[in-house]
Amino acid sequence: RMGDLRTLLGDYAEALQDYGVAQAITPEAGAEGALTHARLNHRLARVHHRLGEYAAAETEWRRGLHLLEGSEEHEFASWLLAELSLALYRNGKAEGALESARQALQEAERAGSSVALARAHTLTSHLSRLL
Repeated sequence: RMGDLRTLLGDYAEALQDYGVAQAITPEAGAEGALTHARLNHRLARVHHRLGEYAAAETEWRRGLHLLEGSEEHEFASWLLAELSLALYRNGKAEGALESARQALQEAERAGSSVALARAHTLTSHLSRLL
């Protein structure tokens, strides 16, 4: 949780360090471990994204998504894909951004989450217009 506080305070280097320590001491085995690590990847990615380090953010979001493969965490996967889509767009990868947004929409539909669906629809619509 210190990483979250440091992120909110704008202490991004410290936040990255805290999240790295959390990853190092948290077991990755099992569904719960994988989910915890995916959440940490998401937090790391968000800090990298705030710093404009889009490639690093992309890597962390993809790691998180890999950890969620085969799980029932469709809503969380939708959020990760939506965030990844924004990073890809900002990194000049418009086609990849649109594909990630479409995948976010599919995951939101699987989850049955109206909030995730709204976000994915909005993102897909905006990206479609930009391309």
